[in-house]
Amino acid sequence: GISTQITDYILANYPRAELSIQDISDALHVSQSYMCRTFKRATGLTVKHYILVHRVTVAAGMLFGTSHSVAQIAEQTGFATVQAFRKAFREYYHMSPTQYKRICKAT
Repeated sequence: GISTQITDYILANYPRAELSIQDISDALHVSQSYMCRTFKRATGLTVKHYILVHRVTVAAGMLFGTSHSVAQIAEQTGFATVQAFRKAFREYYHMSPTQYKRICKAT
């Protein structure tokens, strides 16, 4: 269904900082309102929130599994700025990316 198509598009394009609702709806040839409403009904999340959660989750894996810097990971996961990445990460994990990386190295 459309929710799977939306998810697939996000998974393929989340590293692009400029990824937007408009991009997704244009690519899938549906209206933004239909796409957002259908996705929210199917997943319980807004499209924007899903993109953010996916980016933060991938970033956490990279913090744990790579030696990349916080700035490199922010860029590679589609955050427009390091500050936006830090804010989103802290909201989701309740610690900074640097603190998370330190904890991962200690285990």
